[in-house]
Amino acid sequence: MEEARHYQSKIVESVLFNVNLKNALISSSLSPVTCHLLPMFLQEQKKS
Repeated sequence: MEEARHYQSKIVESVLFNVNLKNALISSSLSPVTCHLLPMFLQEQKKS
């Protein structure tokens, strides 16, 4: 049960991240922070 909740929150996180990323791209204001975090985030996704 606990694992399912953890997995669910991971999905929510990634959905929110994708929405935020799209918004950032749409407003084309990709900050250096986002550019730095994106590769790290993608690596995390591959691991899971």
